[in-house]
Amino acid sequence: MVFYVENENCLKVRITKPQSRKNFRQLATQIRAKLGIDSKQLYVDILFCLEILIPKIDSSFQYKIFDPGEFEKPNEAFFSPENNCIFIRSDVYNKARDEDGRARFTIAHEIAHYFLFKILGIPYYEDWENIMYYSDAKLHSVDPEWQADVVGNYLLCEPDCIKDFSEEDIVFYCGVTNSAAYTALQNAKGHKYVDYSAIFMNKSFSDVIKEYSQ
Repeated sequence: MVFYVENENCLKVRITKPQSRKNFRQLATQIRAKLGIDSKQLYVDILFCLEILIPKIDSSFQYKIFDPGEFEKPNEAFFSPENNCIFIRSDVYNKARDEDGRARFTIAHEIAHYFLFKILGIPYYEDWENIMYYSDAKLHSVDPEWQADVVGNYLLCEPDCIKDFSEEDIVFYCGVTNSAAYTALQNAKGHKYVDYSAIFMNKSFSDVIKEYSQ
């Protein structure tokens, strides 16, 4: 399940199974292998993944393009486990076709949700409510949106391929934004992130909820 907790600042947060960056790099490698993408390939055609490669390995998978204003919440894209479908707003889809880095990352993020759900069994639910995320870094490892961001970044920017690149090179060759390139370079250079997932590994969700509802 995904739980909602309120901290002392009355901010509502979603929490799910804790995971580490190491796990997510391995998952991104596994995703590339499943989709038949070479591990040394710099540019990942994310729309080709969406439209051709994923349906090849999952015949029930589908994607749908929707018009702005069609849904209550103005999502740019979202994954629906119930329908095994990624919904993408038409303007985002068109920007991705035009190689826009932000739009490409948005779709990679939703593909990450799909694989997190399919491979690791990490649940994901779209709630249509206004959810505010707590900024405490300790919660990142149990935040499903942070998890999808990390996997999406690894999928588009394979660390071993870009470790000697500049940020500008990563933007050019991988087709991502400057901020995504910065994160990718930190990953590739072995930036020592604090792995907070260990904090939660031996705790029940009820314990986590108690801790962050104080």
